[in-house]
Amino acid sequence: MTGGQAVRRVASGKKLVVRFGRGRLGGTTYLDALAQRAMQAERAVILVDADVRNPSLSRLYPAARVPAGGSPEDFAELMTEVLGTLSDHPGPVSALVDIGGGQDRALADFIRDLNLVGFCQESGVQAVGAYMLGPHPDDLAHALSLRDAGLLDGGSTLLVLSEAVVKRGQTPEMAFAPLRRESAFVGWVEAGALPVPVRNLACLEKVRSLGLGLAEAMAGKAGEDGKPLGPVERFQLKDWFRVFEARHAEADALELLP
Repeated sequence: MTGGQAVRRVASGKKLVVRFGRGRLGGTTYLDALAQRAMQAERAVILVDADVRNPSLSRLYPAARVPAGGSPEDFAELMTEVLGTLSDHPGPVSALVDIGGGQDRALADFIRDLNLVGFCQESGVQAVGAYMLGPHPDDLAHALSLRDAGLLDGGSTLLVLSEAVVKRGQTPEMAFAPLRRESAFVGWVEAGALPVPVRNLACLEKVRSLGLGLAEAMAGKAGEDGKPLGPVERFQLKDWFRVFEARHAEADALELLP
């Protein structure tokens, strides 16, 4: 399969979800939501923070796996271990990989020596690329450059439209209308990619100040200061998760999630 086409696969109990995209588009929040969704359903999750220079996922989850260093070899060693764990795991399990800080190049080097999607297919693992997109044209250009590098060519694709970066005074529909009309975006969707808008979470900064995952804060768990999130913020989180689930269902994308 060439040309960065996105192919829908039969739902699998094992998933490899790789988050791509420029910084500050809510990628860590998206993976946090996926991790918490799986954990609440008591499904096993392996978290990988590949950005050793600017770690974010591992700050929320100290047990997340990180490369020993910043070299492609370090990344390859880590991914080899993670893929082995996915393949050998006796039941449903998902690996969520946060790519950043140039580690997409390390992933390209790793894939050069391994048919990653082929390995996943043979091992019963569903490979999913989650591309974070804001309304700026550079966001789409960056995502297309990664797609065209064939990093997960042949896997399934989510195009996550992050409403958190929409400017004040604009509605998400207005902000993303030009992106949705771009021929490259339209062609990507026609090839099988699934666009999913993700709402802004107004209380995110408060949640992060507690040092908690999203569902933990929603459940009223005490933060690092010993205090839980307030009832208004807990409602905001509950409503955000409800819409998060509904929008993935509308996009026929739930089977791609952990």
